[in-house]
Amino acid sequence: MADYHNNRHRDILQLLMVNNTMSVKDLSEKLGVSQVTIRRDLEVLQEQNLITKFHGSAMFKHTDTPAALFDLTLQKNGEQKRAIAKAAASLIRPNDVISIDSSSTTYCISEFMPASFPVKVITNHLLASLKFIGLPNVDVIQLGGVLSPSTISASDYFAVKLCREFHSDIAFLSASSFSVPSGGFDMIAAYLEMKKTFIDIASRVVFMVDSSKISKKALYVSVPLHNMDTIITDDHIAADTLSYLEDAGKELIIVNAKTKTVAQHINPISN
Repeated sequence: MADYHNNRHRDILQLLMVNNTMSVKDLSEKLGVSQVTIRRDLEVLQEQNLITKFHGSAMFKHTDTPAALFDLTLQKNGEQKRAIAKAAASLIRPNDVISIDSSSTTYCISEFMPASFPVKVITNHLLASLKFIGLPNVDVIQLGGVLSPSTISASDYFAVKLCREFHSDIAFLSASSFSVPSGGFDMIAAYLEMKKTFIDIASRVVFMVDSSKISKKALYVSVPLHNMDTIITDDHIAADTLSYLEDAGKELIIVNAKTKTVAQHINPISN
């Protein structure tokens, strides 16, 4: 089983899961690092028996199940993700309809869902659906389509079309990385329309990101900063980023990962 100490290794695996085979050159361009760096990364991943290298390219080896790979992503900065998810769950009100994307951070909301009142959940993530459906007073709307093995979710035309039939009170979204002034970034183009649709159908967009992803960029802007109403992160966020977001008028919820409590709440509406 792989150990993702390197976020770039995870990104490489995710790209290879979607595309099956990619050249070193293409991986270099998508990840914004040199081909020498990519070759070193591929050596490590081949040693872990996750890929096969050949002729300047690499191919994903289906040795781990998608669910197992998702579990590893879930464990990466798991303490921060769960603290962020707990704060996110506290925003849910009785009879709310919430939508969540296929990220591991939003998946953690299921651990802190209020049990005392009814909630409807719209998601394109199969594992999230299975997690939420076992909770009391939760109804799940699973968006159908062709499942992607890299995220165990549907992010195609059919999922987007069905999603547009609904309205949600809160969209809980995350991304592979985050940087100001752009917003949230992802590596896979298929995510873009799905996340845009979650934004379009929601009254409020809550973006959830742990500090390890901040001040980093990936290939595509998937959740623009101007679409975010509330940002939840942990207390290791850099002071300059925090200041920028505050000046931009964003509601900010800063959590302490150890105690899973809110360390700071900046709400421009109440100021």
